Amino acid sequence: MFKACAAAPTAHGACPLDAVFGLFKLAPNNDVLDFKVSNTVPRVVNQNYGWILKLNQMTGKVRVLERMTLPETPKTWGAGGQPYGTLADRKTISLDVTLTVYNGTISKSWDVANGDPSGHYLISAYIEDSAPVQFEFDVVDPR
Repeated sequence: MFKACAAAPTAHGACPLDAVFGLFKLAPNNDVLDFKVSNTVPRVVNQNYGWILKLNQMTGKVRVLERMTLPETPKTWGAGGQPYGTLADRKTISLDVTLTVYNGTISKSWDVANGDPSGHYLISAYIEDSAPVQFEFDVVDPR
């Protein structure tokens, strides 16, 4: 059993059953055209990356608190118009979003921005009351 679901305090809340991280290819309307599992993200402007979670519910909406920590402060923090806040170290951003469940899955993507540092990143996603799902990955300069 996926550990995030095991830690959920109630049987009625949404919780993740499985998780993958990787590279997205998105259409202009943000529909997912392709997804490739990877824990390495090329540091190329507009490269999309993120996660897909399989949940214990097929439809509806779930609240997600997402926290991303970078190896160093980026030149800018873009938040796509969503509410966000950065911690005092300026290396960590938090987003509080509501995602729609499609066929038992939710996903969240980011894109590499000009000035994003290379190095080791960490994303923690808290799905309602479940334990966080953590994704560690490296942003690397293309060869």
